[in-house]
Order: sequence, then C-alpha cells, then structure tokens
Amino acid sequence: NLQEWQDSTGTVLAKMSIYGLSMQAGNNIGADYFTSRTNGGGAYLIINGLSVTAQQRDASYPTFIVKGVASQTANLQEWQNSAGSIYAKVDSSGNIYSRNNFQSLASDIYLIDSGGTAFRSVRAGAWADSVDTRFFQVGSSSDRIAFTAQNGTSATRIQFNSAYTTISNYFYGSTPVPSAILNVLSICKRKWRYWNCLWFFASW
Repeated sequence: NLQEWQDSTGTVLAKMSIYGLSMQAGNNIGADYFTSRTNGGGAYLIINGLSVTAQQRDASYPTFIVKGVASQTANLQEWQNSAGSIYAKVDSSGNIYSRNNFQSLASDIYLIDSGGTAFRSVRAGAWADSVDTRFFQVGSSSDRIAFTAQNGTSATRIQFNSAYTTISNYFYGSTPVPSAILNVLSICKRKWRYWNCLWFFASW
C-alpha cells in the first residue's frame, strides 16, 4: 500500500493502494458532497455489482437529481438490460419512454396534468387525418371499455365539441337494446368544383 491508516492495535482502517482509496473497516465516507471528474472534465462512475440506495436526510431536498448540460441532446437517464438494450428512458426534454407497457402496482393508473385535468390529450403517432389513432384498445372481444364518474358509477353522456350525447340502458352484464342512436347528418352545397358541408350529430 502507498499509505495506510491504522488504529492503536495496528488494524488497517483505510488504505491507499495502487488501485486507489479503499475503506477496510465500516462502509462510510463522510463529506458534504463528492465530485468525480476525468482530466477532460467528464465524469464516469462504473462499479460492477453495485446496488444503490438513495436515502434522503432532508425532507425539503430532492432525493435524486439528474442534471444535464445546457446543450443536452442525449437521454438524461436510461434503464438497460444486461445486453445494453434500452427498456426505459427519460430524454433530454423530460419525456418518459417505456419499451412496451406502463403498469401499476395498484389497481388504477392516473395521468393528470399540472392543471388537474386527466387525459387532456391522448394520441398515437402523428396527428393527421390519415392516421388511425386507437385511443383505447381491449384485449379481446369479451372485454369492455367503461366510462365512469369519479365515484365509480357509469358515465351517462359523451361530449362531441359542445354537444352532448346521452347514454342510457348501460350495464356490464350483457348487450342491452339501445334507446338512443347516434347519427351523423350533413348538408352540402356545391360551389364551382368544391363542396361546402355542415355536419350535425343527432340522436333519437
């Protein structure tokens, strides 16, 4: 060893070997903060077999912070498998990506924006008329999509722009006979080569 720190009995408590600093007794290194840099200014910490626990002692301070640079283009964080394939990530803009699914340990998943609105917009891929956007997809024909109120009761209307369509005879056991049929009506007028149309939603 290049240097050793021993107690009164000669037990090595810490040492500086050719591989660097190591603590022989205990598992703590005390400091206000640690900075690790390479000569080029970058910082890399690779420890094989490492398990990290972030335990905050100050309730008013974030437990874990990932901070990019001003011109950050790479992901802020990635979760990879042993082969290096990315299974989840947070990109430089703060968007969260998952390889396949978002799952919950509870019975529900809530997506709420900063204004308190749940599902302000849900869309797949590009936003264009030619794209088939599937907002909700069930696993089989026996599955159902339910629109419920906050207390769990079934919703009674669907809104299209400013118009409402009332839903009745709704229940989960079997397929009821509908009491309201939603129709789309159009009134069109041709002017030169073009058609001008008005569209109406009507139910009876």
